[in-house]
Amino acid sequence: MQNQLAFPLFRELFDRQSFVTVIEIGTALGGTCLFLADEGQKRGFRCVSYEPLPLVESPELEATGAVRGRDCFAQESLTEVAALVKEGQTLILCDGGNKVGEFLTFAPLLKVGDVIMAHDYAPDSAFYDERVRGQYWEWLEITDADIESALTGLARYAEVPFWKAAWFCGVKTGTGAR
Repeated sequence: MQNQLAFPLFRELFDRQSFVTVIEIGTALGGTCLFLADEGQKRGFRCVSYEPLPLVESPELEATGAVRGRDCFAQESLTEVAALVKEGQTLILCDGGNKVGEFLTFAPLLKVGDVIMAHDYAPDSAFYDERVRGQYWEWLEITDADIESALTGLARYAEVPFWKAAWFCGVKTGTGAR
C-alpha cells in the first residue's frame, strides 16, 4: 500500500541513518512490515508493527515476529513504544487508521535524532492537488495543520524527498525548528 518510490526512498533513509528500532503503526496487509523486517535483518534494526485487526493470514508476516496484534493506543502498546524509543535511534511510521492521533501521541516520545513519519501526507490540500494527486498518490489523510502542535522541535528531513511517496518525514531536533 505504497507507491513505487516508497521503498527506494526508505532504503536511502536507512543508508543515511542508524536506526536501532523501526516502529510501524498500521500493518494492514503486511507488505511494508515485510519490507521493514527484511531491511532490519540486513541492517541490524528491530522492526515492531502494531495492528489491532489482522487483515491477512501470512506465514511470512507471522515469521517476522514483528506484528503486535493490538491497538497502538492500548496502554500495553504505549508502554512498549515508550520503552523501545529509549533504546537508540528510533523511526516511527504513522500509517494506521488514525494518522493524526498516532502522530500527536508518538511525536512527544522522540529523542533528539529520532525520526517520525506519517503516510497519506501533504503539507496542505493545495500542495496535494498541485503536486501529488494523480502523479504520486491518491489519498490525503494528514496535513501540517492537523499536526501543528507536534511540529515544534521537528525539522523536515530534507535529504530524502519523501513527499513524492506521500510521507511526512521529520527529525527531532530538540529546538523550536520546523
